[in-house]
Amino acid sequence: HARTISSQVDEGFALLSLSALERPRRVTGDNTKALEFVELAYNAFSALYATGDDGKQKKAKEGFAQCHCCKAEIFDYARPDDALAEWTRALKILQDLGEDSERDAADTLLRRAALRGRIGEPQSAVSDIDGAAKIYHRLDNTVGLAKCYLQAGELLDSMDRRTDAAEEYRQAAAIAATWKNDSRASYFYFRHACKLVELREYVDAERIFK
Repeated sequence: HARTISSQVDEGFALLSLSALERPRRVTGDNTKALEFVELAYNAFSALYATGDDGKQKKAKEGFAQCHCCKAEIFDYARPDDALAEWTRALKILQDLGEDSERDAADTLLRRAALRGRIGEPQSAVSDIDGAAKIYHRLDNTVGLAKCYLQAGELLDSMDRRTDAAEEYRQAAAIAATWKNDSRASYFYFRHACKLVELREYVDAERIFK
């Protein structure tokens, strides 16, 4: 349909959606079909960018960033160097786009941090989490900020720093409590409570579970 109405932006994002559907079928980092869809999407966004229209070029850049994010997710742990390079390319584009893409930039930092944590680069992961937290704080995005604390806790857990991790989980749960929405906040409460149980702080954990 996008091709019928000559909409390169819709074509590009439709192709990225097709790539996402292919992703669960292969987890080796060389999912050829998924990568082919990303390349086709990149071509569509390139055609859009070539029009020279400022508004369309901005949409094309957003599309380019998403293409790099998709490739990073395909490569992931199987091809970490390639994945990190793609996250970094996406981040550069989003930062260049300015204020309108700050939230996407913060999300991308968190996703890159997750990979860095899994491949044994904790200091780089911490740097990305801190960068994301600063953006979320500036945007007054408490959901994103809570995710930063949660991810920091998971990173510290992976380093066997359980007490420090518990403090990060507590911070995440404290932010979640300000939402006045137990359904949304429940996962953050749960992670904090589970960590307290692990540390044998049963009374405090029971209070949270209730």
